[in-house]
Amino acid sequence: IKPVAPATRREAAPARTSPTARAIASLAVRFGVLRVLALGLLAFYRAVPAAALAPTVPAPVRFAYFGGYATFISIFMAAVFDAAALVLGATMPSVAMQPPFSLPFLSTSVSNFWGRRWNLYIGGLLRALVYDPVVEGAAIKDSRAPKPRPSDTRRAAAVFATYLASGALHEFLLGYMHVPAHGLHLLFFVAQAPVCLAEGRILRGPRRTWWRQSVPHAVKTAYTLTVLLGLSPLFFGPLLVSRDGFDACDRRLLRGVGHLLFVS
Repeated sequence: IKPVAPATRREAAPARTSPTARAIASLAVRFGVLRVLALGLLAFYRAVPAAALAPTVPAPVRFAYFGGYATFISIFMAAVFDAAALVLGATMPSVAMQPPFSLPFLSTSVSNFWGRRWNLYIGGLLRALVYDPVVEGAAIKDSRAPKPRPSDTRRAAAVFATYLASGALHEFLLGYMHVPAHGLHLLFFVAQAPVCLAEGRILRGPRRTWWRQSVPHAVKTAYTLTVLLGLSPLFFGPLLVSRDGFDACDRRLLRGVGHLLFVS
């Protein structure tokens, strides 16, 4: 009688990383990169305050200075939201993680920047509370009702209402922090609406396909960042109204940013 060969053990399958763990790891890496970039810009703006800009400084240099400031704040906000998402992911591992930002500096249009890449949490909230109700003409969705294609007028009204709500929200938050707004933050967001509507009207049909497939990504990103940086003085206008006001707000903001980025 031949001895029965012992049953071979099934090789253990390699443990698979859960989607939540991968999302947390991705957020951790991105937060580290954003933190380094923010700290570098923070050091620059601490060393070169607005008061150091002489009145004779050329306009392109001044534009680059405040455009860089806008970039710094954007990177800082992305880092803060990523840090918050990391905390939530670590404390609630069963909850599916969605990154709050999706590489906004690689946006291919202004609509793509605000709708699919920048602050997806607030963007989704504004879509649910403002854009969809205006487009559908109802505050509560009825899944059983047919969904006719909304007219261009209704879409335009929804876009303007969404950016108006976003601007009003920023006015309230900055006012709560005692930053004089002068209505320019509201104007900054409302100014995005005609740009997005123009993009939607121009990039239709074959032109949309041409824009997506034939235009280099670098050209589309350069266009997007040029428009956003061109409008950024409206958002940072309250800081430019008074040099003293800018310096005071600048010191408070940079000090707060330093603490949030875990530096003194």
